[in-house]
This record gives sequence, C-alpha cells and structure tokens, in this order.
Amino acid sequence: MESELARMRALQAGYQRTYRQKHREKLGRYFKEWVRKNPEKLRARRAVQAETESGRMERPARCSSCRRKSWVYAHHEDYDKILEIIWLCSACHRKAHGR
Repeated sequence: MESELARMRALQAGYQRTYRQKHREKLGRYFKEWVRKNPEKLRARRAVQAETESGRMERPARCSSCRRKSWVYAHHEDYDKILEIIWLCSACHRKAHGR
C-alpha cells in the first residue's frame, strides 16, 4: 500500500514539475491574483501543509467519502476551522465544490 502511494505521489510530482516549468509566468500571475482574493484559503492551505510535513497530521491513502484508494486533497468546509478537514479524492472534491 505504501509503495503504491509513493508511486502515485512521484507520478503527480513529475507531472506538476513539468507543467510548472512550461507555464511559469502564467502560473505566477494566477497565483498572485489568487492569493490577493483568497487570504483565508492560503492560511488554511499552509496550516495543513505544515501539519502534514511535521508529521502531526497524516494524509490518508483513501478518500473519506468514497473510500477509493487515491491521492487525496484536504477539503475545508469552514476556513475559520483550518485544521478541520475532510480528505477527498479529486472526483469527490469536485463534487464538494459543485463542479
């Protein structure tokens, strides 16, 4: 299970690295605008990142909603409660946001 998760993370990281290199300027503009519009989301994102990197919070290998084994994303129902999150796969995360 752990090796499969590591493989998925490596694939995702490789894809993201290639994309960021190709679109560095566009992404920089987009991110600056996103930060300006969403300071509470950035604060929540950074708090979760700090917790997972320090080992105080663990990213599970399965979606909390559908239980599918997948890369999962931290979903905040309330950005004032920055560490109260639901771990969702990309499909369930899109549903949670109504997309």
